[in-house]
Amino acid sequence: MVDPGHSRRVSGESVSPLRQPRVAANARLAQRHWRLEWADVVRDFDRVQETRLQVNQAAYVVRSPATGVAGKIFQACGVALPPVVRPC
Repeated sequence: MVDPGHSRRVSGESVSPLRQPRVAANARLAQRHWRLEWADVVRDFDRVQETRLQVNQAAYVVRSPATGVAGKIFQACGVALPPVVRPC
């Protein structure tokens, strides 16, 4: 049973693995002198999606555009986005 009056502290060591992706992204952005809000980064990454389509006998993957700051993040990390439409 959990005592509602008992609070537990989380050590910095247990939090650091959760922060590593954010810290690495911030370092890459800082090298380019880009200052982006983390909420904008998360929102814009969430908007990048892929959908698989079947048209007759051909299958395609359609990607949404990387809008907002998502394109800058991919660029800073050296990740090339696939074409917007590509065959499977």
